[in-house]
Amino acid sequence: AYGTGMISASLLQDREISTTELDRVKTAIAKHVGIRKNDIVQMCVSEGGNMLLLRHFIAIDRASRNVVLAIRGTLSVSGALIDLQAQDAEFCTGKAHKGMSEMAVNLWNASGTKIRETLSQLEGHGQQPAQQQQPWG
Repeated sequence: AYGTGMISASLLQDREISTTELDRVKTAIAKHVGIRKNDIVQMCVSEGGNMLLLRHFIAIDRASRNVVLAIRGTLSVSGALIDLQAQDAEFCTGKAHKGMSEMAVNLWNASGTKIRETLSQLEGHGQQPAQQQQPWG
């Protein structure tokens, strides 16, 4: 469900991203998902051959009072190579796709602290705003 503006904003080459370009990407993401730009609290958007960490961002969804970790799916050769790993690995209490489980661990290592920090600062996270709560008849 990515529009052309979102895809073009994501097609950054493997290079340093200028502040202006980063702001443009942040603006495009915020507009695409319907949140305020300032509610994006962390971004990993560099494109290229990163086999260790998928593109992602962490944002506050004020409507639901949640912190959202959005992960970009396959858009690069490195992402396709991860998808093609046909091995399983121990993960949590079972088995998982080896490449996906490694990415999950790497992603948590890169973003887990920011997610926990943002959750602790978000008052009433996960609770519906009072005007939307339904009475229990």
